[in-house]
Amino acid sequence: MHGKSKKAGGIRGKNNFLLKWLRRAQDNNIFPPDITSEIEWLRGKIIQAGYDTDLEPMLDFVYATASRAEALKNAE
Repeated sequence: MHGKSKKAGGIRGKNNFLLKWLRRAQDNNIFPPDITSEIEWLRGKIIQAGYDTDLEPMLDFVYATASRAEALKNAE
């Protein structure tokens, strides 16, 4: 049981870090204003999923999608 709680604490710590980092990045205008709604969506998904949910697969998907969109934008 200790191993499970330790793992959950690690995931919870990652999720807390992500929430705080996204909030600070948004407050400091690190991202372009046109993706504000996406940042808010992502923060909402993290909160909705729960602090002990492993969100790495979702974040990988979001990153891959954003990378493809950026590549298409640059190809124009």
